[in-house]
Amino acid sequence: MQASRELGVNVLHDRMIEYGELFEDKFSFLRQESKHETVLAAEKSLSDSSRLANRILRERTRNGSGIVVVTGSLHIVAKVLASLNR
Repeated sequence: MQASRELGVNVLHDRMIEYGELFEDKFSFLRQESKHETVLAAEKSLSDSSRLANRILRERTRNGSGIVVVTGSLHIVAKVLASLNR
């Protein structure tokens, strides 16, 4: 988050309270229109987070193309890749 901000990358975050101190207006980023931004989605489970990220991406791109990047341990990334086959 901090690196994105220092590089001037717009960040859209949802419910990630631990990063709130990096922004003066914690949730104004949810309503800003920007062509390129980083979206951080955190929900109760990995599948809920993936669904949220996908929903935000589809709404923002009006069902156009986009990329969802998953970071974390190999275990987390493997679960995401496995879920794509379902």
